[in-house]
Amino acid sequence: MEQGPSASAVIIVILLVIGLFAIWWNVVRDDRPQDWDTLVVTELTARELQAALLDLTRLIAAEHARALYIKSRQLVSEDAYGNRDPSRYYEEILYFIRNVVGVDERFLDLVRTNPALADPFVTSVAGLGRGTLQKKMGNEIVEFIDCYPQLTKMIELDWEATNPLEFEILCAQNMENAGWDAQLTKGSGDQGADVICRKDGISIVLQCKLYSSPIGNKAVQEAFAARSYYDLGHAAVVSNQPYTKSAKELATMTGVLLLHFHDLDGVDTLIAGEAS
Repeated sequence: MEQGPSASAVIIVILLVIGLFAIWWNVVRDDRPQDWDTLVVTELTARELQAALLDLTRLIAAEHARALYIKSRQLVSEDAYGNRDPSRYYEEILYFIRNVVGVDERFLDLVRTNPALADPFVTSVAGLGRGTLQKKMGNEIVEFIDCYPQLTKMIELDWEATNPLEFEILCAQNMENAGWDAQLTKGSGDQGADVICRKDGISIVLQCKLYSSPIGNKAVQEAFAARSYYDLGHAAVVSNQPYTKSAKELATMTGVLLLHFHDLDGVDTLIAGEAS
């Protein structure tokens, strides 16, 4: 009979311990940073902060659009079967998010003005959590850069701020804008070819020359040799400069087109004129 009170006391102690643990667990749980996706669903402030960040991401991408576009052309590779591999470009996008957007003063202002959300917000941007915010930012950047060729059609380029590789990429961009499939060569051992273009059964190799003076015979010779080496239908030299008299004479003899950068959208017409 004496064991009854003792057993009841043990039960009361156990229940008390369980209750204290539950209280402690709720306190600890409330102190832990929440998953960002959960916060976006449950809190208006988080949704507004995410929208502000995506707007800022587009703005910063626009400020660096030229560099990002160049990277997209350099880093998206193609295997022997024609499959595109964008993995290196996506790595560059992640680097851009962490080291350009993430250190921008405007981003830091968003963090400072939302202290209650700062930890899960920054964690999601840095890609350390389970959230999708970093992916959303990456998609914003990729979609904006995909539109870059159309945005720059009417912009006069600053040739002094352009390097030869960028010039090749811009030539390929112009050809793509005109409906051609344009592929950059690998550079080393390209036999004088910078860009190879195909469209509706027509093929042409471009030798791209970014110079500060008129273009001479050597470029014409390189384009002519590249046409034979790659067994293509046509060859052209493309430059930001005019051509010397001897270059024009050699081009006439070899059938090599001499183009200015802004002539690329009319290559079809020029080739048709050669045939007629």
